[in-house]
Amino acid sequence: LSRLTPDKIANSDAQTLGLLAVSGGTLRVRSRARDLDYLFEDVNFKFDWRQTSSPLAFNGRARWHELPFNVSVWLATPALWLQGGQSATTLAIRSSEGRIALRGVVTDGLLGQFAGQVQVGAPTFSHVLRLAQSDIALASTAENFALNATMVANPHEIAISGLHLNALGSEYDGAMTWRDDVGGSSISGTLAAEIVQITPLAGMIGQLALPPWLAALPAGLNLDLRLSIANAIAKPWQVEDAALSLRGHDGRYEIELAEARIFGGMIQGKASANLAGEGTALILKAKANHIDLAQACIASRCPQLWTGTGDGIVELADQGASIAALTENLTGDVRVKLADGAFSGIDLAQALRRIEKRSWSSLANLHESSSAFTSADATFNVRDGTVQVDQAIVRGAGTSLELSGSTSLLTGLLALKGYASQTNGDGEVRADGPMLRFELAGPWWAPVFTPDLTGLTPTQGE
Repeated sequence: LSRLTPDKIANSDAQTLGLLAVSGGTLRVRSRARDLDYLFEDVNFKFDWRQTSSPLAFNGRARWHELPFNVSVWLATPALWLQGGQSATTLAIRSSEGRIALRGVVTDGLLGQFAGQVQVGAPTFSHVLRLAQSDIALASTAENFALNATMVANPHEIAISGLHLNALGSEYDGAMTWRDDVGGSSISGTLAAEIVQITPLAGMIGQLALPPWLAALPAGLNLDLRLSIANAIAKPWQVEDAALSLRGHDGRYEIELAEARIFGGMIQGKASANLAGEGTALILKAKANHIDLAQACIASRCPQLWTGTGDGIVELADQGASIAALTENLTGDVRVKLADGAFSGIDLAQALRRIEKRSWSSLANLHESSSAFTSADATFNVRDGTVQVDQAIVRGAGTSLELSGSTSLLTGLLALKGYASQTNGDGEVRADGPMLRFELAGPWWAPVFTPDLTGLTPTQGE
């Protein structure tokens, strides 16, 4: 074939090649440079190229990791292609887990270029995860997975345009590019979605093992991926106008939420992962501004309704092998500020007045009331997955409330103690005024309020 010239190919009916068939074979593909080792068993195929001027057809089947699959390749003018010309071509790989199909034109021989359409599909996204040999399990498996795009590919660059992706009940449009540069390879791309269903991903996030996910990326790889979502829905929550990015290189990666709207306010966040050492060093930073507390409580289905607005700052760090493990050992600080609102569950001002009148036996019916506040300021220390209250003060008209204690990030169980005091016109605690001590226990979304009547001072009724 290497001695054939274009004129001989055009007039080559006498150049007979033939048909090659293999049955029950084994194929092993290894690459030390890329740390690859693939074993294909039960290999059966037919390679049919009868004459140099005729098309080439390859049809076969094999088994990989106990998964049977079929492969078919067709080239219209293979001899011209091998001589540096072009040929129409199709490629299809099919199995019970998924399918890949390419249709287009190849040029410039074995190390040349492909230009055409690519289609990838699977019955569900769980099938895609199994093909990727991932142990992640999804609660929902009904959604179809499909990708359609135009692709131009050569050994040094793959450019995908007009990409349309349907996965986990959401649709994305965008483009992506992979390049093999002198200093390393790079992947860049953009995706946009009108509506993204977050609920199917709920059980997936905590299962992500960070080192295999990111540390397995080639050294020197530069990532720059952008995602914009008009509406991200995790019922009953909804985030609007979210702009996210994944960037990094050489084992240091950063996921950033530039901004998004939720509960009438704005949120921002950044997660930085350093995979250069042992395990994964993670730094989390987040900020929230002007969050409507009533909307947040309703969406979170909290029995105790809060109103008002809130701001927050979170800075956490840890080292671990998965997101779940990182949650267990998080260390950092959280600060929350609230303004001009109220919380249901008890009327503190009325409770203090009753205590002052030695009528604390009637405190039970105060649970259906609420307490107004003008400001609330709280700082928390996070150590090994436990949130410890550093300082928490809630101020209202004639009242002051302070909290201490802790809660677990994993279980959400509260172990808080607090006391409420009367204040004077200047907002200072009355030294001789009544005081109500209490405990908050149970899950944070449904805390149990228990007043401590035995802790009353003599001036408060003992």
